[in-house]
Amino acid sequence: MRPPLDPSEVGPLLSTYQGRQNKEDLTHDTAGLMRVIQAVLQVDSDDTMARVLQANRHHIPEAVKTLQRALEREVWMEHDIEEAMIQDGAAPCSSNVGYFLKTTQS
Repeated sequence: MRPPLDPSEVGPLLSTYQGRQNKEDLTHDTAGLMRVIQAVLQVDSDDTMARVLQANRHHIPEAVKTLQRALEREVWMEHDIEEAMIQDGAAPCSSNVGYFLKTTQS
């Protein structure tokens, strides 16, 4: 039988356990999201897509706004990449994310 824990050991043990649980939850949630994304990519109609995503008509306007904001961020990122490449004298290429990350992290 294991001796009782000292009260000062409880906090760090709980933090370690919680961190492990959070990591497992993230892995599980990510796998579930990937399954949903794969299912959505296989559908052939908007109605089926809405059912797979479990979106009802009340959720769709907010989902469209969210997707629009994500698209705007993506466009601005591509713009920033092209601007950085032009300033360095390189030919702009919006798919060159590696170049952008390399130059912004140094």
